[in-house]
Amino acid sequence: MDDLRRELEELLAEPLAEVQARERTGFERATEGRTEGRSVPLVLHGAGQLGRRTLAGLRALGLQVQAFSDNSARLQHQEVNGLPVLAPAEIVSRLGPDAVVVVSVWGSGSGHRFERTRAQLTQLGLRTVLPVAALYFAYPEQFLPHYSLDLPSRIIQAAPAVRAGFEALSDAASRAEYVRQLRFRLHLDFEQLAPPAPGPQYFVRSLFSPRADEVYLDCGAFEGDTVASFLELWNQQLGWLYALEPDPATYAKLCEYVATLPAAVRERIQTLPVAAWSSSTTLRFDAGSGLSSAASQHGTVEVAARSIDELTQGRPPTLIKMDIEGAEPQALQGAAESIRRGRPVLAICAYHVQDHLWTIPAYLRALVPDYEIRLCTYGEEGWDIVCYGVPPERATA
Repeated sequence: MDDLRRELEELLAEPLAEVQARERTGFERATEGRTEGRSVPLVLHGAGQLGRRTLAGLRALGLQVQAFSDNSARLQHQEVNGLPVLAPAEIVSRLGPDAVVVVSVWGSGSGHRFERTRAQLTQLGLRTVLPVAALYFAYPEQFLPHYSLDLPSRIIQAAPAVRAGFEALSDAASRAEYVRQLRFRLHLDFEQLAPPAPGPQYFVRSLFSPRADEVYLDCGAFEGDTVASFLELWNQQLGWLYALEPDPATYAKLCEYVATLPAAVRERIQTLPVAAWSSSTTLRFDAGSGLSSAASQHGTVEVAARSIDELTQGRPPTLIKMDIEGAEPQALQGAAESIRRGRPVLAICAYHVQDHLWTIPAYLRALVPDYEIRLCTYGEEGWDIVCYGVPPERATA
């Protein structure tokens, strides 16, 4: 543990001015300043959603992109947003080995690893292959924040809170993961990131034991995927299930799924078209974005929001899962009494915003001091990080 604490302090000891200089100049130094004069071709490897977002941002900045490249044969030799999509092997032959390639593949549920892509592209003869985060750090006003990516300097500026998040964690494995995630966010050190944890997400028998009458609250139930996971693993333990999903189209699909379940199961499930929040209110919501739908001041629709304390007065939850696109802190505030009194197991996503990595563990520790607070990642490269809070009476021996 002392070694991990020492490693944490070494990361936080970097002078703020040096970190800020690294943010501003890192991309240009990595490309030897070649993109500033726009004489060297810039290629985005990955023509999916992130690639298109990055292209739009670069065009807004007046920077030219010559092409996409992609490993998908379906996309190769097509056009995406006005750019040709090259096979990776075509980059050198058409644009030369000095082309700067920015890897714009990074997302939840992806099995992609930057190191494998960099190896693939350098073996083809390309000299400069960078992660999209390096570009985003150079132009933060245009691109950041983006999920857990934000300026490294903000980690240094939040050093006391970062230390508190570390101290909130209960075990060495969680603290080691925490330090790895910080190193990645500060230095884009992809190589040391651990692979995703094996086994089911949220319903982890190695951490906690199910109750005979589990009252499961699923915040961000989406189309029913985590409801299905719970029923597959713990069907016999189901006492009651709340499934919250505020996106109207997604909620309709959730209801369609629940309607297919046996009557004995269906009658113990309550679907609710609401967002979990700190209080009862109405929120603007960016609907229709699938897994990325979220509360937003520029949202396309209005949705009802409720506090968990109010919503579950009749049946207090014994297990709470939250994957709600960055609204986890507000929802936890609205569940504070339910957590203090009922002592449910908590499985809270902590990757949608940079500081959730440290603020969520610290908040749970302050809320219920005797809980075991653990951190586990189920995705590649910083995605699907879950902070578990487990009361001792539910912990697996």
